[in-house]
Amino acid sequence: MKKILLLSRAFPPRDQAASYRTFSFAKHLHKFGYYPIVVTRNWNIPIHNNEDNFKPSGKEVVHVKENGYEVYYVPFKGDLPNRYPSKMFRKLLVLTDIYLGKRDLFNANYALYKFADDLLGKNKDIRTLLVTAPPFDLFKYGDRLAGKHRIQWVADYRDEWTSAGGIHTDEENMQKRTGLKGYLYDRFLSFKEQRENECKWTRSASFFTTVSTEAVKDISVVTGKEGKLVVNGFDGEHFHAGEKTELYPEFTIAYAGWLYDTQQIEVLTNAVKELADKNKDLKLKLLFIGGKSFPGMEVRLMKLMRGYEKFIELTSRVTKIESIQMQMRSHLLLLCAHKGKTGIPSSKLYEYIGTRKPILLCPSDNGVLESTLKTTGQGHFCHTVEEACSKLNALYQDYLAGKSPALNLDEQAIGNYTREKQVEKLAGYLNELIS
Repeated sequence: MKKILLLSRAFPPRDQAASYRTFSFAKHLHKFGYYPIVVTRNWNIPIHNNEDNFKPSGKEVVHVKENGYEVYYVPFKGDLPNRYPSKMFRKLLVLTDIYLGKRDLFNANYALYKFADDLLGKNKDIRTLLVTAPPFDLFKYGDRLAGKHRIQWVADYRDEWTSAGGIHTDEENMQKRTGLKGYLYDRFLSFKEQRENECKWTRSASFFTTVSTEAVKDISVVTGKEGKLVVNGFDGEHFHAGEKTELYPEFTIAYAGWLYDTQQIEVLTNAVKELADKNKDLKLKLLFIGGKSFPGMEVRLMKLMRGYEKFIELTSRVTKIESIQMQMRSHLLLLCAHKGKTGIPSSKLYEYIGTRKPILLCPSDNGVLESTLKTTGQGHFCHTVEEACSKLNALYQDYLAGKSPALNLDEQAIGNYTREKQVEKLAGYLNELIS
């Protein structure tokens, strides 16, 4: 078995999409000749909101051996500046960190680097390192560790939001600033600085992996490195093909996870309101799973559905298993394209595929989401409010008649999107690297 070190901030028991990508690498790589050793942060605290992610957790390193891999959970001291009540003092600490340039003085993730450095020093038979981002400073540590220990490393861009190099530009970062604050920002925190650092660190990697063919092209252009496609996939054991599940009594359209401002949910909400105006007895529910736990999401949705609140429900944060159960009870699952983007395959896409349920893409991206759903036979597509209203009405009439939406499932295509299949692809890329 060839040993490989996996460095990632996210890993179970943290119950989030980022954790399951690294977890799939750890869980399946041993089937293809690799023994993963995971270095991650301690997650032994309850997570109720985004702020909880940055709280201290753990007092000592916890070493756990599993079937085919092992994990080191490193204590997480939290974001040092945020531990102080004085806002002015916190700013002073951050500016000091920036001034020192390397920005490790107050970096809570630096402990992962120090532990991995020590581990590699003691285990000379670890010849490969895979680093999953975000955060980007982990790529910096991948660059350092590979150079110091003379090993090969792979930069894993775990989702479409990871790259600072041009896939998603931050307009605020591009605005011109003046004065000392502006100089410090542009010098150390700007989009340009992030892109330069990303390119510098990633260029030392043997190759990078990411989740869509479009992202492979975009990141290759920015970094000059060869990219490989490894989509997020779904865990096959979470789903059972053909399993009978009691559906919600109302016609339920479910959306799981964060809804970003760039996603044009207005197309669907306007269609639902139009349908409700035409049908006073409409039994329909928009269910946003975990929606209450994401900043600003509830405010946005409730504003869009003002006067139609009975047709929408947002839940508090739930576990992945609970989310899947809610999806299985729903009649229709919802995906929503990002405005002007065609290469953003949300991790929920593959989770939805695993349910083998009909999926409404509204509006469609005319890109990777639509093409993927066409291969699995689960997609219903619309672009405008009028199309969405017509599609919803047809599906709702089927619901009233006791019919399930027509599906033409391709089980072979669905099977190719399991996480195990994707890890098999990753192992193939690693074999090319090591041979």
